[in-house]
Order: sequence, then C-alpha cells, then structure tokens
Amino acid sequence: MSTATRVIPHLTCQLPSRTLLHVHGVESTKFLQGLITNDMNQLSNPNTAMFCHLLNQKGRAMFEAFVATPNSKSDLLSKDGGSYLMECHVDVAARLQRHLKMHKLRSKVKIANLEDSHEVWWSSQQCKSINSQEDSTLCSFVDPRAPTLGTRTFVVKGSRENVSKDDFSVIEEKYNMLRILHGALEGKEVDGVIPLECNLDWLNGVVFDKGCYLGQELTARTHYRGLLRKRCFPVILLENEEGEQETINITPKDIQDIVYGLSEKSYGVLFHDTGKKEVKEGATILNNGGKRAGKMMTNETIGNAGIALMRLEHILGEEEGKRPKRLLTTNANDTTMVVRPMVVLKDNETL
Repeated sequence: MSTATRVIPHLTCQLPSRTLLHVHGVESTKFLQGLITNDMNQLSNPNTAMFCHLLNQKGRAMFEAFVATPNSKSDLLSKDGGSYLMECHVDVAARLQRHLKMHKLRSKVKIANLEDSHEVWWSSQQCKSINSQEDSTLCSFVDPRAPTLGTRTFVVKGSRENVSKDDFSVIEEKYNMLRILHGALEGKEVDGVIPLECNLDWLNGVVFDKGCYLGQELTARTHYRGLLRKRCFPVILLENEEGEQETINITPKDIQDIVYGLSEKSYGVLFHDTGKKEVKEGATILNNGGKRAGKMMTNETIGNAGIALMRLEHILGEEEGKRPKRLLTTNANDTTMVVRPMVVLKDNETL
C-alpha cells in the first residue's frame, strides 16, 4: 500500500486500565532521578513525557510508567518546584505509591493518587489537543515508546466524550493489540523481569550514562557486557500446525497495518475469538526437542497474539544471522499450540 493512500483511522478511548499519580515538590526532580531508568533532564519543558521502569535493589523491574509534565495552564503545575504526572497500571498504582513513599525519606516531595479526579485517554492519531492549553487537559504527548503506538492524553475525569463510533472496549483491544505486537509489557507483566529483557532499551525507556539510580548496576552490566540471553518478543499462536515455523520480521508500520486493517497481509495474525483455550501468563514454550525455549509473559492473549520471553537462539538461530529451524509449542492447559515468534524491527531495519 502506497504512503499516499495509507490513512490511520481516528480511534480514541479512555483507558480504564491506566491511572495517574502526582509527584511534586522542591526536590521531586532529584527524587525521581534516583528511582527511574530514564533521565529526568529530558522533561525540562511543560507537556513532555518519557517512558521508564522502576527497579528493586537487585535491578529487576517492579513497575513500568510514563512520567510527564503538565502543560503551562494546568492547576497541577507546582509553583514550589517540579511537578510530574506518573501514568501506571491500575493494578499496581497503590504499590507504586507505597514504593515512592518508602524512598521519599525526608525529601521535600508530595505524592498523590489522581485515580478519582483524572483519567488517561488514548488516540490512534496525533490529537488536536496535543498542544491544547484547555483547563481540563493536563498534558498530551506522542507515546515515547514508539510513535506508532499513538497519543496519550491526561484529562480531568468526565471532561471528554466518546468521539468514536466504536465501543471503548473494541478500541482498547486495538490498543492492546498494538502494544503486544510492539513487545511492550505493562502492569504486573514486568514484575521481576530484567529491564532489558522487557525491551526497555528498544522502547526508549533507559539512559545508560545518567548516573546512579536504584537497581542501576544490573542494567548497566547487562548492557555493557552483552550478557542478554533472553528477550520478550511478540508471538502468534497457531493451533494444529505441522512442520517448521520461521520467525517473521515485522516493522511498526506493518503492525499498524495489521491492527487497523490497512493491508491484506495478515502475517498469520488473526484477531478474533478462535474458540481456543487462552494461553495464560507463565505457560511454558518448548522446542521440537521438548526443551524449554521460553514462557508467556502476557496475562492473556489478544486473539492469537501475546508476548513471550524467549531465549535468543530460538529467535536468531544458533549462528549469527541464521533463522531458527525448529518447531516451538506451548503446553498450556493440555492444549498444544505452535508459537511463531515475531521480531519487531524499526522501519527499514534488518537483522
């Protein structure tokens, strides 16, 4: 499909799975700089955002979050120093708030939960409100993990109406399709995983020269010594398939084409209720020799797609540049399915 005829449909909805925390105070910038994997210096202007992880002392991920600055007219723009909005999954919001308070000590920082007063919206396109100074809009930004993941907007609760013809649940499923096919874990899915295994570097969520922060040593050592042996990849589950399955190379634009129906090529991805048993988080993936090749990381599949933590030899092959010639299966709930791994690449990039 030519670039001239490729038009992303305008879909927008509120994300009930996401919520906001407000971190503000004279020392809030320094405070967050010592806890997150990204660099707070990137947020020097209003209405900017970045993606990051927060780690435990052993260097494993505890939370994933977006950190953003309110626009210049927001009533949450603190006059006594830094003011930051942290978007996280609702399932971990209370635990993240406790984590922040535990490390606050005597820092001049205040932490508040905005679940009852504000909400997170997602749009497939860059919204007109991305530069909005409306009182109801805290901030709006293109997803820093990848521009193909759309736009996120933080607003006062109840201030926006449904402008799409589709139900919110249908649109939210498309958002989840997008983030799964980008290999982006959310919420509890990241808990306990090494950040680079979660593709944090591929999702613009880590800076390796920012200095010390909680759990920094393992991330730096993994990066500089090249010790990474596993990564999270999108996978397609194909029931009752025989023979060898090749890895599929796919770009973020290909992913948009799949999710929005812009291309006749499906890459084997079928997003509908297949009637199959869902493959849950933790399901073991085996190769055709019966050896463990990885495990499912997403809590549930969307259609027949999910994210799996795979050993790299099953994605890249035993030799550099060689595709794997082996069958991968998952033995969840006594249902055997083939797992076809997908390698998400930047546009025009090849392995």
